[in-house]
Amino acid sequence: MANEYRKTESWIYPTVLLCLCGVFNYLKPSEPFLTPYLMGPEQNLTSSQLVNSVYPVWIYSYLASLIPVFLITDYVKYKPVIIAQGIGYISCWLLLCFASGVPMMQLMQFCYGVATAGEIGYYSYIYTIVETNHYQKVTSYVRASTLLGLFIGSVLSQMLYSLAHLSYYYLHIISLVNVSIAFLISLFLPIPKKTIFFYISDNESTASGREELQVEEESEDLKQSTAKKHEKSKTFKAVVLDLLGDLKVCYTNKVLLRWSVWWALSTCGWILVVNYVQNLWETILPSRTEVIYNGAVETVATVFGALGAFCIGFVKLNWNLWGELALGFFSLLKFALLMLIYWTDNIWICYSAYVIFIILYNVVITITQ
Repeated sequence: MANEYRKTESWIYPTVLLCLCGVFNYLKPSEPFLTPYLMGPEQNLTSSQLVNSVYPVWIYSYLASLIPVFLITDYVKYKPVIIAQGIGYISCWLLLCFASGVPMMQLMQFCYGVATAGEIGYYSYIYTIVETNHYQKVTSYVRASTLLGLFIGSVLSQMLYSLAHLSYYYLHIISLVNVSIAFLISLFLPIPKKTIFFYISDNESTASGREELQVEEESEDLKQSTAKKHEKSKTFKAVVLDLLGDLKVCYTNKVLLRWSVWWALSTCGWILVVNYVQNLWETILPSRTEVIYNGAVETVATVFGALGAFCIGFVKLNWNLWGELALGFFSLLKFALLMLIYWTDNIWICYSAYVIFIILYNVVITITQ
């Protein structure tokens, strides 16, 4: 009984910490109003500077950071990557609050790109801490915590802007405080004793060895495999070779390759839309002269996007047969929505099309998964 209690306690503690970290990391009420802030009197940047010089830095720094972060995350046992993510977010909002000019805002976007690449460590850390029978529960908890942070942040941003008439600057101060809290929480995360690729748990190795020895004690092959399982870690080169082997096996499967391409293209489209859509809204409805509803729109998009992803899981359909047709249909709808966003000069049509686009993106990503 005591042993079971210790096991339960061992997965609850890091899960709670990681969920709290996720809530505060994503509770950034300034994000829906980033473009109005940068084009406002505090920063006084032009739309051309944002589109051509500032915002592209996030995309390229994020892309450049993904592969190195992916390769080192397991090697350094996840926690340092989560801490580095927190430092990236803090640096980003310090620059937003206390720096100005195009070069500083480019540095801000670089920090943001590195921080968002660190999500690899955040989302995979929990699988190195908890037992496999808890995977489904902790996955839902961690995902729900980030959605909760996004939801609260979006609602709070619109309320503080519309009702309290708080300036964009103070929204950034609130975001800075929240990401700092998330960083402090991440310092208390336990370091994993085992990881997915590099480090192997002695307990797991011994247990699996005993099970195999009971089946065939005298087998030399079995003894060799058990000895291998007792190795504490693999070299970096060995892990990279294993990953390349897995990559070759996976992507010689044409079906998996097609679905992966769908996923990549959908994600690229989503990144471009969320990165630049605020500039379009600002062009249609200037925040200096009109009341804007960016926070409310992000709230609706977050809620209905999550509902869309949740509901599609209950659709009884042979996805092997109809999946690609569904992906093609939804992709055409997203294309039509983007064309509508481009051509319309009505802000409410633009807002609505954006919300539907986000819903469809979540549906498509869920189908590919």
